[in-house]
Amino acid sequence: MQLTLMTDYAIRTVLYLTQKGGIVPAGEIAQSMSIPKAYLMKALNTLRKAGYIDASTGVNGGYWMLVEAEELTLLDIIQATESTTKLNRCMEQDHFCSRVATKDCPVRSFYMTVQSTIEKQLSAMTIANLLEENKAGQEEYQ
Repeated sequence: MQLTLMTDYAIRTVLYLTQKGGIVPAGEIAQSMSIPKAYLMKALNTLRKAGYIDASTGVNGGYWMLVEAEELTLLDIIQATESTTKLNRCMEQDHFCSRVATKDCPVRSFYMTVQSTIEKQLSAMTIANLLEENKAGQEEYQ
């Protein structure tokens, strides 16, 4: 599984909004996070649809977090931005398999174990955890 650039931008945007607190203009986010404005707007719209952020327009407009950093996980953001998070097509809800063998397939069984591990790790990592780990890492090298 390789995450899209959109997911990377969405995660970085959430981290930035969380750190800044309050209303942050899109231009500031784009410049500070080195995200092209067109891509940023797509990420912001996706995060807004998911209910993680909100926005206001006008001179003092911008974006802000609706969800607490302790409650928002990497898995939440990834699931909002990716069309799928499954390692293989056979793991999708319809269990598609060109061999019609999903029930007895040892490879699918292994993939399911890996998928479960990945999802557990991603759901255990909150935005607050990421920021705390980053803060601890920066202090370590100062």
